[in-house]
Amino acid sequence: MTSKQRHKKVNERAFVTASGGASGGASGGMSGGAFRGTSGGASGGASGGMSGGAFRGASGGASGNRLKRASSLRRFLLSHTLWMLIFVASIVLVMVLATSGLSLQVRSNQAQFVEDIVRRSAIQCYSIEGSFPLSLQYLEQNYNLTIDRQRYAVYYEYMGANLLPQIRVITVGAPLTSAQAG
Repeated sequence: MTSKQRHKKVNERAFVTASGGASGGASGGMSGGAFRGTSGGASGGASGGMSGGAFRGASGGASGNRLKRASSLRRFLLSHTLWMLIFVASIVLVMVLATSGLSLQVRSNQAQFVEDIVRRSAIQCYSIEGSFPLSLQYLEQNYNLTIDRQRYAVYYEYMGANLLPQIRVITVGAPLTSAQAG
């Protein structure tokens, strides 16, 4: 059999015209064909025509395909929804961690700012009076230094009249960092 003859035979089995599909489908014929015509699908689907067919007409198997498509669409949406939720949760987690780290850094910067203000007040006292103040209370009384004692603990150690006092400020309730401890 030549390739032209094989091609013709396949075409005869594969494609059925509307009238051929109707008669073939009604009598249950055309076993082994690949496609069914619309009328052949209607009557053939009812009588069981084309037993070896690969594709069916609109009434021969569309409801099964629709169910398969719906379940595959449902699976697709569920799997993508799960990944989307994981993605959103990780973004929220990163944002929470970043803001908590930022909050600690801001507190540390505020404590450093208070320490700088106390040091500047002590230097101002030295430049005006010729010696560093003996205590932190002297700076608060005479140089308008105000410290929020509920938020900050200030360590002020007088070293001598001409030596800059040792000053450390620690945020109350915050864990000590290595710079504050040493």
